[in-house]
Amino acid sequence: MLLTILPASSSILAQDTIKARTGQLELSVNLPGIFVADDKDEIKIEPSKYSGDLIVTKILPEGVNVKKGDSLIEFETGEVDDAIVEAQNEATDANVELKKAQAEYLSAVIDRDANLAHLHTELGHLEREVRASIVKQSMDLAEKERAIERRIESLADAKLDFETLKQMYEERKIAKPISAEILYDRERRGIKNQELAIDVLETELEYFKRFDKSKTQLEKELAVDKKKADIKKQKVNLEAAVAEKKGIVDKAQRKMDAAMRKVTGLQHDQTQLCVVSPRDGVLFYGATGSEMPAGVVVFGTMESVRDNLKIGGRVQTHRVLLTVSQMDNLSIKMSVSEHDIQHLKNDLPLTVYPDAFPNESFDGTLTSVDQIATKIGFTSVQRRFKVMGKCTDDAPQLRSGMNCRVCIHVAPTNEKVLIPVGCLSAVAGEFICFVKQTGKAVRRAVKLGRSNAEFAEIESGVEAGEEVYLHTPDLSASVK
Repeated sequence: MLLTILPASSSILAQDTIKARTGQLELSVNLPGIFVADDKDEIKIEPSKYSGDLIVTKILPEGVNVKKGDSLIEFETGEVDDAIVEAQNEATDANVELKKAQAEYLSAVIDRDANLAHLHTELGHLEREVRASIVKQSMDLAEKERAIERRIESLADAKLDFETLKQMYEERKIAKPISAEILYDRERRGIKNQELAIDVLETELEYFKRFDKSKTQLEKELAVDKKKADIKKQKVNLEAAVAEKKGIVDKAQRKMDAAMRKVTGLQHDQTQLCVVSPRDGVLFYGATGSEMPAGVVVFGTMESVRDNLKIGGRVQTHRVLLTVSQMDNLSIKMSVSEHDIQHLKNDLPLTVYPDAFPNESFDGTLTSVDQIATKIGFTSVQRRFKVMGKCTDDAPQLRSGMNCRVCIHVAPTNEKVLIPVGCLSAVAGEFICFVKQTGKAVRRAVKLGRSNAEFAEIESGVEAGEEVYLHTPDLSASVK
């Protein structure tokens, strides 16, 4: 912590001892600061597609007053124009690829539908042949059944004739018995043969029903099954070919869309090459009041930006190039160490000493104290807290970006025993002082509280009113 240093009086320097007294320890924190405008617009060129540097062709001088809508800076358009032409060519090529992919996709869809239609036609033809074969088999079955029925009818007639013959022979006795027996035997054999024929036909019918499909019908049914399997396979292959072509179309469409977005983005970027002021105010080069903590310097950043803000200068995009600020509302940006942040809070009074006006000072107040530390530098482990203040005095001569020194007046402590810091020494990890007691110098270990450049608080070890040596006494005999 940077503390207020008050010069010791000549009377104290001339003394050997001083009495410890009770009082309030006055503390202050001295910090470097920078004036920043609260009402400002930082101007960046943030193209969406263009990624190169920009060459300045026109720029207003720093410090001029500008009005809203005034042209501040212009850039050479050649590189952006070339990028637009290249992007348009890419879009044209992408459109050709898209049209070609769409045509191939449409052709694949037509081929799929035609091939599947042809395969289904062949399948229908085979299924009709199978149905015809089934009809023929049904007709053959019906014919066999009718043949059995005819045989059965013929057998019934034969049996009736036999019975009629027997009755005739028995009633009329027109033949000798031996002749009748021969005739009877012949009729019986005829009936038996017909019964055997019926059995054969019925057996053949059963076998026909169970086993006798024609070879042609079996071949047709196998051909139908094979054609159905072929249709499934062909459909999978054709759908895969169509899907592949559709994927190529989608890819070409995405490429086309990206190319068009690039063209549109570059055309929008082209409109940013002439920057106008967003408000009334004063023009500054770069950012006024860097976001880096006060007192921290990062080389090669803002200086390189300012150096290139000239006709023919080459500047990078996405960096603050210009700031338009209004000077009637300024704050003071500072940063404080981890050790000193404990002493600061909002609304503490402060005194500001601008570097540009060394004989002037202004009263102010602390307006905000960050609760989160910021690491300074890239390798340092030290952290600092950003604090902000504001002048309460009227100061129209102050400008954003001016440096200053700020003395923050910390609230005084409660009354404690105070002794000059020159009375203290560090020995073996503790603080000691020498107290005059009955004419002798006695060494005392003390417990310290807070301190400034001149006095320290004594928590224990010395009482108010005791005389303390201002330096280590050279009276070794009197030292216990």
